[in-house]
Amino acid sequence: MSQIHFQIAFAAISFPATVIAYAQPPTEKQSEMVLTFLSHRSGENLLYAAKPDGTDPLPIFGGPVTDIPSFNDSYVMFREPHWTRQSPDGTCFASWVYETGKPLSEYRGTLRPVLVVGDLAGTWTRIVSPDSHEEFAWSPDSKQIAYSVLSRSNYHGILQNRPVCTEIFVSGIDGSNFNPLFEQKGNWIVLDWSPDGKRLLIARREFAPKVIVELFEFQLSDALLAKQQTEYDPEWTVKTALQFLKPIDLGLGDLQVSSARYSPTRSEIAIEAFDPQNMYAPNMVGDDELSRGRMMRLLSKIFVFDLDTASSHKVADYEDGIRGPICWSPDGNDVLFSRYLPKGDDREKFAEAKEHGLSIWSVSRDGSNARFVTTGWSPDLPHSGLHPEK
Repeated sequence: MSQIHFQIAFAAISFPATVIAYAQPPTEKQSEMVLTFLSHRSGENLLYAAKPDGTDPLPIFGGPVTDIPSFNDSYVMFREPHWTRQSPDGTCFASWVYETGKPLSEYRGTLRPVLVVGDLAGTWTRIVSPDSHEEFAWSPDSKQIAYSVLSRSNYHGILQNRPVCTEIFVSGIDGSNFNPLFEQKGNWIVLDWSPDGKRLLIARREFAPKVIVELFEFQLSDALLAKQQTEYDPEWTVKTALQFLKPIDLGLGDLQVSSARYSPTRSEIAIEAFDPQNMYAPNMVGDDELSRGRMMRLLSKIFVFDLDTASSHKVADYEDGIRGPICWSPDGNDVLFSRYLPKGDDREKFAEAKEHGLSIWSVSRDGSNARFVTTGWSPDLPHSGLHPEK
């Protein structure tokens, strides 16, 4: 899990158990465009689907697990979605999900997240990878997912003391056509898949001795063709794949990239960036220093970067902070992100926790017309608008 996003991930797994109603799937097949997002409004972290303006939200995934027995009655098993993205055709979701018992003091089990895919109609879910990093990307045709696996993920021992390495894979959402693409030392994270299907947006993150994030485009279609035409070489992903990696100079000075998404309609990238020397604003919601320090407010800023002109402009910057993940509207005219709710606004409060919540906002790509959408975080919208009935 990246240090950048550790605080919010910790908040999503650390509250005591309160048994709530199961997140119920829609009763009819989803046929209209919806906004998917995560929310604590029930006291637990659930995935919701709503109208694009944030109205009529309905929980569709997460909550207490009733179909799996617990070892004893001292804890309740929960599924908790974390970073979540909607498929470009608006039919499915993919989410980095914890399945754990609560309260943790009674469960005393490991907290191992897995990458889960399901349909928005609520009829099925399956595990795509038990090892994926929290960030991943859908293919434009909604049939595949690209994701990173870090060598130290889910490792609890000390003997394998080696440099962190990353493998990047592409796989069908049913596990088919599994394809290793890339393997290098360091933390390499898949951020997005270009609308034309030809490129992956990848970040290389280093945290010591200082925070450095570099952004790249991986020429996916060229790499796949070259790999297909080459005699099998077990070192292809280490040696040859590097030639398909193209750096992007954002020209943002000391600011470092937290997340980034391709525009669905223009040659642009929405960038969430932060200053490592001024990364957090204080959390003033807690009553003491310990609780105030549990979830600092990330002071991100939102930019739009033009790939053709290699220029960028700022579209959102607030003194109380911004947090990702971010997404584009289907027409590419707006960027959605999260802001922090003020002290006293408990619409996103966990069942038993003094944590400030998040709210989803939208801003036009030129920085105008910033507006509140709903409470929650991790928003996403399909790229193809209304999808046809099947």
